Amino acid sequence: MFPRSAIISSFLAKEYEQILRGSLLVKSEYHRRNKDFRFLFRGRDQHHICYSFAPPKFVLLSGWPEKITPPTDSIAIWLEANDHSVVAVSGPKNDRIIEIQLERADDRGALETKRIVFELLGAQSTALLVDENGLILQATRVTSDERSLRPKRFYVAPTPIPSVLEAGMVTIGSDSNVTYSLDYNERGFRVLPSPAAEALDLSFPLTSLHAYLQRHSEETAGFAQHKARVIGVLNREIKKNQKTIEKTLAKLQAAEDAERLKRWGDILMAAPDAKATAGVVTLHDFYSDEEIEIPLQPGKGVIETASHFYRKAKKLQRSKGPLEKTLAELRSATAELERQRSAVADAPDTGALQTVVAEFQIDLSGSGGSSAGQREATSPYYREFIASTGDRILVGKSAEGNAHLTFKVARGFDLWFHAQQSPGSHVILVRQDKNRDPLPKAIHEAAQLAAAYSTQKKSQAVSVIYTERRYVRKVRKGAPGQVIPQNVKSLLVEPGIPPGVSEAS
Repeated sequence: MFPRSAIISSFLAKEYEQILRGSLLVKSEYHRRNKDFRFLFRGRDQHHICYSFAPPKFVLLSGWPEKITPPTDSIAIWLEANDHSVVAVSGPKNDRIIEIQLERADDRGALETKRIVFELLGAQSTALLVDENGLILQATRVTSDERSLRPKRFYVAPTPIPSVLEAGMVTIGSDSNVTYSLDYNERGFRVLPSPAAEALDLSFPLTSLHAYLQRHSEETAGFAQHKARVIGVLNREIKKNQKTIEKTLAKLQAAEDAERLKRWGDILMAAPDAKATAGVVTLHDFYSDEEIEIPLQPGKGVIETASHFYRKAKKLQRSKGPLEKTLAELRSATAELERQRSAVADAPDTGALQTVVAEFQIDLSGSGGSSAGQREATSPYYREFIASTGDRILVGKSAEGNAHLTFKVARGFDLWFHAQQSPGSHVILVRQDKNRDPLPKAIHEAAQLAAAYSTQKKSQAVSVIYTERRYVRKVRKGAPGQVIPQNVKSLLVEPGIPPGVSEAS
């Protein structure tokens, strides 16, 4: 999260000074999937700054981020800033800016100085690497204001805020229950939660609060995403049931026509010598005591048409009972799904949501599609695993199973995995949505299974290739399961069934 005022950023900079001073900037990187920048520091402890401007985020976290998988999602940036030590961190009280001063001795022993300037100004936010002369070396974005900050231009600071109160109270942020404020004066500051909450790290209250609020924001977003996914699964089932109900009602309506057809048959049988005009006979309806027009079946006479009406009426009468039973079952199932959807919508947190999903045994593994998107009974061709993310992973059992799995079960946008240059199973990671990439963790777990079901399963590390199924084609006149994959990426993984992955029964 971003500091909400210059006062907050100035006090935050003082804490960063204590935490980062003397640390080494080891690496700067851009994470394409999350669209955030990460600056990794190593000192007495490891820390990293996570920064992005869409959505706005600026937070110092302890430790280093988890290794990005696949590695292609991570881009090393600002290489000229690597191996610089942090000598100072500062933030003026008249604008939301935090500067990190860096220093390094060159090959001749002379000191090189640089600074990273984080301008935390909402829509105009940016981060810049500036040399000792004020020349911009790198920028995370080009600002659209009159300064037009970009590489090879000299850095110009924004116009400072005209006046800043020497004492007061400003809101820092809030979670679902508590609002946090900064109470400050010329002697210092304190963080006040309202209502009272658990105590923060008093050594670095602002830094620890920002880290907590960032984690809370991510957890809230993850919870909302998971809840939306569960509701989406239930909505698809409800919609499918509603369509089936409409079709069943239409069939029942047709079944109601059985009595009319039987009467038509009776009227025709009472007048076997009736003459037709343009395929229609006009007869006296002794049920209503009126004249009635009855169409004859093409190419058939009065008696043959009467027999056709009797057969059809009997068939419709037989179907009425099962249709009514089916309709009742569909309505009951739909009501149950709506009850489950209501319980999911009311779940207040992740734990409660997981309890609801487990209680109602809501199946999150399928995507409502066809082939690999639908759950099938245990297959003789492949094993089925459930990733820790809830995604389905299918593993071929044999050469024939590999061929069946890849070319008859998998969809074109599902991901295909195989141990590189090694005999083994074809592995399919079933995608929830062709327009949404699987989570990196699911990709990593599918790769581990591909390595585990290969001849390299006892190796410490195995290179696994993967691509979309549509880029895999059969070898002409080749043995079952022999393929040529294209547009492949690779992962180096440890073989085995990963923790949190279970085999479906």
